[in-house]
Parts: sequence; structure tokens; C-alpha cells
Amino acid sequence: MFFFSVRELRLAFKQVWGALAQDQEVVITKNGKPTALMISIPDGKFDETLKYIRQAKWALTSNGIRQDAARHGYIEEADMEAEVIVSHKEES
Repeated sequence: MFFFSVRELRLAFKQVWGALAQDQEVVITKNGKPTALMISIPDGKFDETLKYIRQAKWALTSNGIRQDAARHGYIEEADMEAEVIVSHKEES
């Protein structure tokens, strides 16, 4: 994995492409914090790659929402699942 700041990205573009060609991840930082991730995409796999990236982003978002709810005293994960099971039984 390679890290480049936004400023370095302009100057080291050849190195970035070289890293991507070797299937390495490239992390772009701004003010020292990771802000973007560049990955190589296998030939003919754009749609599939994008699908999995979107699934991963959704999983991160939904897990964050669940963690926030647990921290604020809202319904617990196990209780939520139990409620879903009960509601499905009631619909049947």
C-alpha cells in the first residue's frame, strides 16, 4: 500500500500508476488523513468491482448506524433481530 498526499499526487503520478499496475492500493491523504483509495480494476471487471465497493461502503454505513444506536440506548442488535423475526411470523 502506498500513501501520497494530494500535493504529492500531482508530482508522483507515474509512481501511482506503477503501484496500481502491480495491484497495490494507493491511499490519497489530505492534511495527513486518508481521504481516498485507488485500486486497480481487472480487465472486464469494472461493474463487478464497483458493485463490491458499494456493498462494502453500505456495510460500513449500516454498521456505523447500528453502533450509534447502541451507544445512544436505542434497540440492541439481538432485540432488533428478534423484532424482525416476530414481525415476519405475524405477517405469515
